[in-house]
Amino acid sequence: MKLSYSQSIALSLIAVLTMLAGCSKKPTTLVARMETNKGTIVIELFEDKTPITVENFAGLADGSKTWTAPDGEEKNEPFYDGLIFHRVIKDFMIQGGCPLGTGTGGPGYQFQDECYAGKVVPLEGEIADASTANEVFGTLFRPHLMENQGNSPIPEIAAIFQEMQTAQSVEPLIGKTVEELQALLGSTDKLTRFEPKLAQITGEIKDEDTANAVFQALFAPHLQEHEGESPVPEVAALFTAIQASNSGQPLIGKTVEELQALIGTDSPVEQPTLIGKVEYGTVCMANSGPSTNGSQFFIVTNTDGASWLNGKHTVFGKVIEGMDVALAIQEVETEAGDKPVDDVQILSVSIERI
Repeated sequence: MKLSYSQSIALSLIAVLTMLAGCSKKPTTLVARMETNKGTIVIELFEDKTPITVENFAGLADGSKTWTAPDGEEKNEPFYDGLIFHRVIKDFMIQGGCPLGTGTGGPGYQFQDECYAGKVVPLEGEIADASTANEVFGTLFRPHLMENQGNSPIPEIAAIFQEMQTAQSVEPLIGKTVEELQALLGSTDKLTRFEPKLAQITGEIKDEDTANAVFQALFAPHLQEHEGESPVPEVAALFTAIQASNSGQPLIGKTVEELQALIGTDSPVEQPTLIGKVEYGTVCMANSGPSTNGSQFFIVTNTDGASWLNGKHTVFGKVIEGMDVALAIQEVETEAGDKPVDDVQILSVSIERI
């Protein structure tokens, strides 16, 4: 069948548009290509879910982010090149990113977690609860105490820290204001805190994270009100089982509604919205507590993941090629402190889009 002139033109236009559409398709996935002396590991970086963490990791990797060397010199050069995996635990994880090779070093700064969905808000005014006190301690006190080897040269700060040590809690900070503590420390930085987005939990309790949230929302206030012993036999039995297992496992399989009815409360149960779970092959930030991220990271090699770390470590990527290399690294011989006997080196980390 012979095509008309207009039909020929139309087909030609379709062909050109199809070709242009194919040519205009751009790489969209940000990855880190990690070359080690055991092989290559390619990591997809979750830049949409954890932008702060990915910006930090990528900036350290390519040298665009300024970091401070252990000798105090500021640098703008690739951070990870030549470092080692200093901690390797079979069927758990492999950890690297410490400039000292001991697990105690970092880039000279710390930054916030990105474990839960939410927003950043000003950290200011009166410290009204333990949660806020913990954030103030981590943001203001910890860096100051680390800089001064645990002993503040400021008498008022030293006295507050002594009270905290005696109480073994952050309670002495409650009732003070962020501004008065900043004034004592000579800090003028605008402080912020992360406010997680909460989701209401209803229906069947299917995992331990949810069980723990239910315990905190329903059981803890009830037990506190009754000095640790529930007058409700079913609740007392559940609490005994929770204590025996040292976990929220006995609540799994039950529903929020039946527990609310047992306790006699209509208090809602809310849980922060987790951004990422610590699963097999995920790449997470290592830390020494809330919002103490720097440069250290770990790759999970446990096929069942590490759910007990959910919400405690930012999950900022996942291995998409070279998981066999990570598994080979976990098999190396280790010595005290889970450090490989023979260095497993990170030769280079390049950031690219695919």
